[in-house]
Amino acid sequence: MKSVKWFKAAAVASLALATICMAGCGGGGDKKPAAPAAGKKVEYKLAYALPANHPVAKGVETFISKVKDKTKGEVLVECKNQEMMRRLIFGSTSCGKYQRHGLRHCGECVPCLVRRAAFLKAGLVDDTENGYCVESLKGSDSQDVAAAAMACIEVKNHGIERFVKSSLSFCDSTERNEYLGVVSRGLEEIRMLLMEQGVL
Repeated sequence: MKSVKWFKAAAVASLALATICMAGCGGGGDKKPAAPAAGKKVEYKLAYALPANHPVAKGVETFISKVKDKTKGEVLVECKNQEMMRRLIFGSTSCGKYQRHGLRHCGECVPCLVRRAAFLKAGLVDDTENGYCVESLKGSDSQDVAAAAMACIEVKNHGIERFVKSSLSFCDSTERNEYLGVVSRGLEEIRMLLMEQGVL
């Protein structure tokens, strides 16, 4: 049960981190952002000093608006330049322990699971540079893999609302449904990976 709680926290933290990484962080200087009032929408601001009408700022805003309600797998499937994406994606880094493993993906941490699940969703043969330290997840003793499996089982048995609970309290009800959909579809991508790997 401890692993399921850990995976819930990791899944929600990953979603929040992805949102913050894509959207930047608000506030300025040493000011501490105030907590949003009940029912108020949370707005993220990009963490750079370019004017809003700068081409880079516009491009980043456009990118965020197109991916904020999508899973990693959906982003890969819907990428308009599939040829370029396929040339670049396998040289990208996702692993939370990449440096610790000699600049190689571990294959078992939550970011690696999301990466591998996204490739599976997109129908890509995973040709990650230097491969994974752990190629087969079946029989893995990783707490992340076990927690992911237990989370998938919990969602199947009790639904996504019970799994997420109040973890999406940072957004209004409209955005909550969008983020709830992302979490649900993202866990489904992970479930498919775990099934394909013989974990589930």
